[in-house]
Amino acid sequence: MPLEDRKKKRVKITGIIWGVSFFLTLVYYIVKITLPEGVEYRVWLQKTGAVWNFLVMPVAFLVFLVCLIQGSTKISAALQGVFTGLATGFFTLYFLVAAGTVVVFGWSLGAEWQFADGIIETCTEYMQSVPSFSTYQEDLGLFLKKEYEPLSDILLLSLEKKYGEKFALAEDWEGERIYQVYPVLSPETVFRAEEMFGYFSDEYKIMRAKRLMEEKAAVICPDRSFGVDKYRPASLLADRITMECNGMGDAKKCAEDIAALIAYVLEDDFFGEWDRSVTLTVLCVDEDGRSKDVTIYFGNHEKGMTIAGYAMDYYTDASLVYKELLYQFDVLDGLKREDAEGETEPAVNHEDSFYFVEGAYKALYGQLFAKDGYPYDCRYNAKGNFYAWLCEGEGELESAEGTFDYTETVVYDRESKNGKCHLFVHYRTYYQDGAEYTTAILDMYAVDMETGRVYVSGRHAWEDVGSEEYCEATGEP
Repeated sequence: MPLEDRKKKRVKITGIIWGVSFFLTLVYYIVKITLPEGVEYRVWLQKTGAVWNFLVMPVAFLVFLVCLIQGSTKISAALQGVFTGLATGFFTLYFLVAAGTVVVFGWSLGAEWQFADGIIETCTEYMQSVPSFSTYQEDLGLFLKKEYEPLSDILLLSLEKKYGEKFALAEDWEGERIYQVYPVLSPETVFRAEEMFGYFSDEYKIMRAKRLMEEKAAVICPDRSFGVDKYRPASLLADRITMECNGMGDAKKCAEDIAALIAYVLEDDFFGEWDRSVTLTVLCVDEDGRSKDVTIYFGNHEKGMTIAGYAMDYYTDASLVYKELLYQFDVLDGLKREDAEGETEPAVNHEDSFYFVEGAYKALYGQLFAKDGYPYDCRYNAKGNFYAWLCEGEGELESAEGTFDYTETVVYDRESKNGKCHLFVHYRTYYQDGAEYTTAILDMYAVDMETGRVYVSGRHAWEDVGSEEYCEATGEP
């Protein structure tokens, strides 16, 4: 075939391709503007249309234009090269801009998936401080979707997927985004749910726990009342259950009540499921009306742990609850003494309570060191950590020749993992020429916060395993 004929054939073929692509683009937009209100293309089709309209059709036109220029007999070869280069350069720049536009446009459309039978959820994520946004549409087939109404149906489906039970709307709503809802099987548990940016949050686990606590309280402590409160100022939903502890005299009984109430709530298998950790805030109020909050978590957040990292049933132990209440009343007493000059006696004497480090060491000293004549000498280092000085003397080391000066101290380490004991380490520090040479661990001890009982571990290094009694008391090696 002669060269001229081949050029004409290329012009014809590329012209047809461009014409078809232009026609399809025209059809795409005509159909789009004639769709009924609320109906739109599926995300995949919108992304495909953007690629086609901004990239495929212009490239087809570029190829047709180049073939047309090169096939013209009225333009010299030199001018054909110039025009071809200009067209190619212009369209290359356009292609780069269009490609970036298509990527940004496609990203802005987000992603869609099946939310429920016949319902599509489209999620669009934004950058920086702007949250992601979800919308819901009826599935109209491969190409189309329609805005789903009413949104309350989506809320009920969302709650059913989240909690595995059926819900219904109460008659009274509190606003466009706030709904009153109740579980079909227990309509007495009415709670609120909130929609924002297409996502739903609710207070169901809070209100369910509160109902169970009230049910148990009616039997064991009918004088106690419960409320709900929120941490997030912008939300109308409750985040926590609230109750009061009225003075130090009530602390012990209050701790016992709380432990029993939490144990009763956790009998409900609902709170063993994922993301069911609940917050209970206890307001400790002293005789002068001052108050401090104690935050107690129970229920499963993930892997059998609360959202604070404790075992989900941690606070079913009344002694652990009492410890938390006691600490807050001690803080209140400190505030009281700051306000009242000359008042030096605390309402809670740290040395008379095993829940405080000073009281735990006093028990340790009395049971192990007093009989050997060691002085009762309690101190704090520069970092505010408690330690007790016992004695000084001279001794030998197996690893070195000569005699060394040494001092013995008992240093507070931490609370045990189960929260029931204070842990102490008995050190002997050796010195040579006035400088510290080495430190040996003589033993490690645990003091029960409830009873003051001392457990000797028999450990002489951190990697050693403690005695059976020590391990059982502390919940760790």
